[in-house]
Amino acid sequence: MYFMPAPELVSVKCPQCEQHATFRKSIGIANVEKVNRPYFEKSKDFDTFYTKHYGRYQYEVWYDTGLGNNIDNIRDLPDGINPKHFKPSSYSWPLRKYSRGVIACNHCTLRRRINIDWPKQAYFTVEYKGKVLWAYNREMALAILEYLKNSSRKKLSQSARNQTSYAWLSNLPTVFQTKKATPTVVRKLEKLLG
Repeated sequence: MYFMPAPELVSVKCPQCEQHATFRKSIGIANVEKVNRPYFEKSKDFDTFYTKHYGRYQYEVWYDTGLGNNIDNIRDLPDGINPKHFKPSSYSWPLRKYSRGVIACNHCTLRRRINIDWPKQAYFTVEYKGKVLWAYNREMALAILEYLKNSSRKKLSQSARNQTSYAWLSNLPTVFQTKKATPTVVRKLEKLLG
């Protein structure tokens, strides 16, 4: 798998209609003090879980952006809890397999909480010789297409990687960049992008 910085909204296949849908990670906090737990357990805006983390159980509170009330509009949060304390699941991007979040489809109007199976559910995917090339969204798929069409592409230096938002392109797996593969991958990407 290659690394690309992920945007807030990610393009996925709708599990109901197989059309283009968007996915946004849930946000959460861990190790909430016992005194604040009853508030979250009673609230319809939050989910609570005990999860095992490095061999110990921790109490987690999750909020699903895109379902219900905007977290910034919730005014009765317990003392010491601020909406800014909530972070995306796993506290990081890129997406991890089974990242928790909300899927929204404009085709069949599905909107619900889901544990995404990434990159299996990525909308912008192309397969070549059993390997899968994926992009988080249309913009990234177009960047990959442009990069692969450029016959003079070269590996970027470390300083260039740190300075450009598309430096991740130089890390695409070689299997997609070979002279034999590139025409097939480009054709598949162009078809997918319409």
